[in-house]
Amino acid sequence: MKQILPLFLILALTVSCQEDYIGQYPVDSIPPSQVYNAVVENYPGRVVITYDLPDDTDLLYVKAVYTDAHGQRNEVRASNFKNKLEIRGFAKSDRQSVDLISVDRSQNESEPLRVEIEPMDSPIYAIRESLDVSPSWGGFILSWDNPEKEQIFVYVMKPGEDGDTIFQTIISSDPNGFAAVRGLPAEEQEFKVLIRDIYENYTDTLSAVITPMYEIFISPEYFVLTALATDMNWHKSRNNVGALFDGVKTSDKPIYMETKVKVNDIYYSYFTVDLGDLYKLSRVKFWGRVKYCYALHCPKHFQMWGTASAEAAADPDNWDGWEMLLDGWSYKPSGYETADVTAEDQEYANNGEEVEIPETAAPLRYFRFVCLETWTQSNSLNLNEMEFYGGEFNAQ
Repeated sequence: MKQILPLFLILALTVSCQEDYIGQYPVDSIPPSQVYNAVVENYPGRVVITYDLPDDTDLLYVKAVYTDAHGQRNEVRASNFKNKLEIRGFAKSDRQSVDLISVDRSQNESEPLRVEIEPMDSPIYAIRESLDVSPSWGGFILSWDNPEKEQIFVYVMKPGEDGDTIFQTIISSDPNGFAAVRGLPAEEQEFKVLIRDIYENYTDTLSAVITPMYEIFISPEYFVLTALATDMNWHKSRNNVGALFDGVKTSDKPIYMETKVKVNDIYYSYFTVDLGDLYKLSRVKFWGRVKYCYALHCPKHFQMWGTASAEAAADPDNWDGWEMLLDGWSYKPSGYETADVTAEDQEYANNGEEVEIPETAAPLRYFRFVCLETWTQSNSLNLNEMEFYGGEFNAQ
């Protein structure tokens, strides 16, 4: 005996077996008109094409079809609300054709309007030309110019018998690029550096033979924070000043200092550390309140001072016998134009701000950190951690 399925079940099965269509069903087969009056502007690694839109009421978008830096056909689209599009990711300068095609809501395509483009070399090649590698304390310094603020990956590689291995990767879009490679012995060694952009374009490799300067991490075992100057005090909720040297760099309970002292209507504060011995400093690292980096009470403008004289350091209000080591500003990779904090900014803050002490600076035992201005011009100062590097003065 035959089984008869209900009509509604047959209809449901029929519909469920059909593929879903996403988008508007075609309503005509008439292609739109071409764009016209196209103008090409060539830039490093990219082009901008402006044009006039056709007078088609059902125009949906305009697409540019081109060959990318890796020989693949690709396309970029711009909606019908715009009269320009941008194509990025080119490597070396090369003249080629781009087809501009109008597409309507029925997915009809116009005849292509062919335009010639000749983008300049990608910014990574100028960055590579500006790349400088110089020996430093316990490693070496990389610096480069990136005026286009192109996001780049800098690969530091160590040659070996089995080929080059990546030793460190730096991600940056800073116009004045800077990075330090540390923790290396003071002996001659070779490194290679190359640069990549987000479009998988690579520069050639820079080879450098480096001999880092001798450096040690100065143990905080014998560090002592001396008395504060007049009208400066540790906040009662953050008076565990020993936490400044406990190795915990990202705690949300930093030391918290308050001051009533003003210069030119801006509060400033300072504290002094007895390092316990005489050292020739090479660099200093410090961490603000990383949960609020580049904000609140984190230092923005600061100075570092030093002296070898116990007599000069005995009075916290005294400045006679002190030498200014440097005057510096907090480094924000994304720049100072806005208060926004990027992922790159946060990563840099998490790794600690680092400043090199000039080689001309005299040996010291007492170190003074002066905050001339916080990011909010507050009357307080937050610091999570501080580290010192260099060598004992009598070290060879």
